[in-house]
Amino acid sequence: MDTTTLPAGWYTDAADPAFLRYWTGTAWSSHRKSRPGLPTSYQQEQSRRRFARSRRIG
Repeated sequence: MDTTTLPAGWYTDAADPAFLRYWTGTAWSSHRKSRPGLPTSYQQEQSRRRFARSRRIG
């Protein structure tokens, strides 16, 4: 996808689809938020897995 044509706004975070990441119109920001409509348990499980991956890598 050519992100240079996307308007500023919240989009699915490619690193973790349980979250949204803000596109400024020119770059991805560090701002993230939970995706609306996903059960909290799903979001917690995704966060746990992401943390476990980061511990294995680093």
